[in-house]
Order: sequence, then structure tokens, then C-alpha cells
Amino acid sequence: MSKIPHRSPQPGDSLEHFLANVAGLTSGRKVRPVVTPTGKRARGYFPSIKSPTRARYESLLEQDVLRVVEVSSKIHVVRTHPAVLRLPGEKPIHYTPDAQLEWPTGGVLLETKAAYFLTLEPSRRRLQAVVSRLEKHGLKLALVVERDVRSAGLQNELKELLRLRPRVGRYRPGIDPTPWDPLGRAVIDAELERRWRAAQQECDELLLRVMRRDPGELIATAV
Repeated sequence: MSKIPHRSPQPGDSLEHFLANVAGLTSGRKVRPVVTPTGKRARGYFPSIKSPTRARYESLLEQDVLRVVEVSSKIHVVRTHPAVLRLPGEKPIHYTPDAQLEWPTGGVLLETKAAYFLTLEPSRRRLQAVVSRLEKHGLKLALVVERDVRSAGLQNELKELLRLRPRVGRYRPGIDPTPWDPLGRAVIDAELERRWRAAQQECDELLLRVMRRDPGELIATAV
């Protein structure tokens, strides 16, 4: 099965290299709180066993993406709104990724964006600038739109599988979060095992497609 890349392979690529690149751009600014008294967007916390802190989402699309990440057999750690990055340039840009995904050999920054916003010129310009500046520092931004994670029946199946999955509790760095029952305490019947494996494969392939896609081309062809 194909390994998930975070950009074109380069000498010395590793999870440590990715994390060092992110750390080099991290500013001292605090990430804004996810839950506020005002605002009409869906927002809240997602019960992830892959997130070292409480996984946050600020839209239904972000929540859908988190389900995909949670079921994926390739992603071991997810950090939502991990840090405010300062992207150097004539006028520095401060940018907070929606998520930072990590696996044993690498990582990627992820942005979820409703397709509608990619048709708005100010949103397109800013996102193109973010993509370009991240690439200059060895980081690729994986861009996710609705059609990537809302294929027929996928979200309903993920919701049901995660509802049925044995509870693990908080993030535990010492365990593999990808099996159906990471703690090995439950018995899974053959049909449920088949569904879990099929869902994992679909989520892995979905994420691989998104990470291999050129975000600049997606933005440029969105109108």
C-alpha cells in the first residue's frame, strides 16, 4: 500500500524534519478559542483518541474531515488548530492551519475550505499566498473541499462505526490508535471488522489523493 507523502521526497525527510519546519514558523500568538458566545457556525470538540489535546472544529466540514482522520489507518496523531504560524514576506501573514496530521515518517498541514470560498477573490489570493510561503519553508498545505469527504454514504458509515467503537478515553501516546479496539478488550464480529477495514481503506485513499493534489491548481480552477 502506498505511503502517505507530505511533499515531493527530499533527502532527510522525516517526521522530525516536518515538525522542525513547523516549529520554525510558529509565532508567539495564541490560537483563538473555538467556542465563543457569538457566531452561527457549527463549532465544538471532537472525541478523538489521536489528538494530544481536545480536538476542535469550527465548521461541519472540519468535523467531517476529523471523522476521516480518526478512522484512517495511516494517521497516528492529529493536532487541530495547532499554532499560529508567521509566514515571512514583504507583509508577513499570520496563519492557523485547521489541522496538523502526523504519521511515523512524516506529516502535513491541512486546510478545510468550503468550495464557495474558493470562488471569492480575497479568499483565493490569501490562500494562494499561504500555499506559496509554506512551500518556501518545505511545507505543503493539503486543501480539502466538501466533495473530498462527502461521497455517498461515507459520513453516515463513519459516524456509525465511531459510535460502535469501544471507548478508549483520552489520547495515549503509548498505544496504536488505528485498530478497531486499541486496548484489545472487546470482541469484534467478522462483519464489523470488514466494515472497519473497508472504511479505513477508503479514508486512507481519500487522504492520499488530497495530499498528492496540487493545492494551487485546485484554487486556480475553483471558479
